[in-house]
Amino acid sequence: MAKAPSSTTPTPSAVATPSSEPERSTEEIHRRFWDVLGKTDPRHTKKFSRSGGFSGTAVKPMWQWKQLTEFFGPCGIGWGMHEPKFETVHAGDDILVFCTVAAWYIDPASHGTECCTVYGVGGDHVMVKRSTGKLFFDDEAFKKAYTDALGNAFKFVGVAADVHMGQFDDNKYVQDLEREFLANEDTLGKSADALLDQLKAAQDLDTLTGHRPEVERLIGEFKTAKRDGEAAMLASTYKARRAALAPKPIEDAVEESEDRNTPKPTLG
Repeated sequence: MAKAPSSTTPTPSAVATPSSEPERSTEEIHRRFWDVLGKTDPRHTKKFSRSGGFSGTAVKPMWQWKQLTEFFGPCGIGWGMHEPKFETVHAGDDILVFCTVAAWYIDPASHGTECCTVYGVGGDHVMVKRSTGKLFFDDEAFKKAYTDALGNAFKFVGVAADVHMGQFDDNKYVQDLEREFLANEDTLGKSADALLDQLKAAQDLDTLTGHRPEVERLIGEFKTAKRDGEAAMLASTYKARRAALAPKPIEDAVEESEDRNTPKPTLG
């Protein structure tokens, strides 16, 4: 398990830092995590219902971890968790497991110097006695409890806040959110088109290499969005321009020079 850094903290370059932006109000500063992490892509949720009439919306854990990674940085560097603690409880004929976990994150505004901790508790059934009298054992109960606990911990910084606040019960809100996330994907395509133009216009290796971080970022986003064809096109364009701008071997340069100095045959 990754542990929060103590005396050794990530360097500023290892953690995302906020870009320069207009001065914000106190409320906006306090909501700086919530406003970014609180919106959930409906494509990464699913409805569920349980016995007793309880129903709701579940968020895919990997979507939550992706949100945290994009905002704070890689797990173990920008955010992470301490070793979870488990407790089993016998409740009549059932056995329950509860997990408590301390999760941490590095505040991007602190430039890698401030580590904050939040706590979460989750639970699940290890064993359930069916109405038929048969016993059912869930070998993934501990994992489910741990995932639940981690998700509950990061609720405190706003992850999937709209789901937990019941906004997904509003069909209009969900439809508007779907359009917003699709529009963001279109923005990704436009960013790639602009970058392709810059790659093709680059006249030297230094200029081309300066675009490499953005190329790698967009390739990663395309792959996450399962748009592998666009990722491959961007990668091949960069490689082709690099090959075209790379210094030629001495032998090739000499041959080109000799060709230029050799009189060209003329007719008649």
